Amino acid sequence: MSEMLYPEESLIDEKVLRKQKRRTTGLSLLCLFFIIVPNFNIIDFLPDFVSYLILAGIFGKYAEQVPYFAEARDAYRKLAIVTAVKIPAMLVMVANMASGRDIVALFSLVFVSVEILLLFGAVKSSFSALYYLGERGSSVATVAPFRTLGFEMRPETLETLTFVYLCIRGVLNVIPDFFLLTADITEVQYQLRMMFPIATLICMSLSFVLGLIWLCFTLSYARSIAGEGKVESSAREIAGEDRMLEIERGRSTRSVLLTLTFLFVSSLLCFDISIEDVNSGVSVLPAFIWAFAIILCALRLFDRERDRMLVLILGIVYSAISVWSDFVEVEWEAEFDHADLSFLTTAKDAYIQIEILSVFELLLTVAISVFLMRGLFRFIDSRVVKRLPDSELSKMQSKLSKSLRWQTIVFAFAPALLALLRCIGVFLKTQVVFIPVDSTAADVTTVATTPAPWLGTVVLALTVVYVFFSYFYIAEIKGEIKLKEE
Repeated sequence: MSEMLYPEESLIDEKVLRKQKRRTTGLSLLCLFFIIVPNFNIIDFLPDFVSYLILAGIFGKYAEQVPYFAEARDAYRKLAIVTAVKIPAMLVMVANMASGRDIVALFSLVFVSVEILLLFGAVKSSFSALYYLGERGSSVATVAPFRTLGFEMRPETLETLTFVYLCIRGVLNVIPDFFLLTADITEVQYQLRMMFPIATLICMSLSFVLGLIWLCFTLSYARSIAGEGKVESSAREIAGEDRMLEIERGRSTRSVLLTLTFLFVSSLLCFDISIEDVNSGVSVLPAFIWAFAIILCALRLFDRERDRMLVLILGIVYSAISVWSDFVEVEWEAEFDHADLSFLTTAKDAYIQIEILSVFELLLTVAISVFLMRGLFRFIDSRVVKRLPDSELSKMQSKLSKSLRWQTIVFAFAPALLALLRCIGVFLKTQVVFIPVDSTAADVTTVATTPAPWLGTVVLALTVVYVFFSYFYIAEIKGEIKLKEE
């Protein structure tokens, strides 16, 4: 009856359900495929930590609503760390292989053992979380039998098969490495080394085939849950409306606080770190990273779509020009020297492009600063100060609002000031000044510099001051938000 009265609403719900099913199926397939690809020694061709991070994100979504989800999330995070450590461990292993191949078996055995122990806890928590959704909520598919490969299977059976598969997978990943162990008898060691490629091929193939079978079972279970589409509603039902409001408010606050922390990090990205023998003396901290940080903060903090889009567009244009400017400067530094600007026409002509690009960078930085200031003004008024009508606005709120606005202006325009000083430095570089020096080298009697060689030190000092100012500014905003959210 409801479908006849509200066909559009029914159609929308069906579309949302299909979209959710495709997304869940896609993520599940990606995670599981990464997991079933066997390792060679400890080398993982498709890094497992990618799938563990995705799984941690999936289970973390309901960590505050349903029991066991937090335990599963934490277990997958630990697995991500362990599997990520394989990368530096592999470098250590390769560096020490000259002393013998025993280290390969040792590293493989250690990592497989730790991973299996953590996987057992993660799998147990994951299935317990899903069972809880079906037993205490409306997501029946999490506890009901599902069809796979033409027959029915219970989730408990899949859980047992998962434990078995993980053990077999771990053993098959380790077995080939034992053929590389040092033996007392040379002939035995030679025969074992000859069998290593065959053993590796057999074990990796068997592991992959068993993984594909397990993948079919697990994917069918995931599709059954996604097809029902009641995980979200079941989690909300278990948590209750009051708890959900509290959770969503807490998530929103944490998201804002995390973004503000990243906004402080953007001030650290204003440092112009240049090493003469690295990257032709061009900053090793590209300016476009600062623009990306500002874009991310604007997209997450600003309420008005116009403010977000303006910062996004300006940031992208700034990044493109910044990258091009660095490229041109590297090319110029590779062909010319600073002293060439005093007498070489080709060096001066080529340097004009660097000057033009520095002016564009300055103008774009000023524009970004303007819209960053506007967006932060609105954010402070809506989330930090929470203004009342003027007749009811307390003196303390008024004072706080004015203080934060002045601090916001300083915070937003400090990068523009630093960009201005750097732009001045670019133009001063063409005014070459030769300073006589005492040197043991007979051919070095002068050093080429600018009329203001101290300018770089001033920029560095102002950047340090800006970072400290940013820390206290962001800390004050975060403190006010925490106070008002309590």
